[in-house]
Amino acid sequence: MNKRINVVDLGDCACCSATIFLSDFKDRLSFKEFTNSQMCQDCQDEAFVESRDYCQEEEFEEVCM
Repeated sequence: MNKRINVVDLGDCACCSATIFLSDFKDRLSFKEFTNSQMCQDCQDEAFVESRDYCQEEEFEEVCM
């Protein structure tokens, strides 16, 4: 099975200046964040680590999902 990977160059990250490709993003939410912040996946992962930890707590599951 051949999977087509979209490697469209989207420009540079606003934080680290890395070249950003569509195929770099983990999911649609990460790409949506990119459209707002121009941050690459690595910078998003670094910037939002506390938010992910917060949402992994069971009591907050409804708020973050």
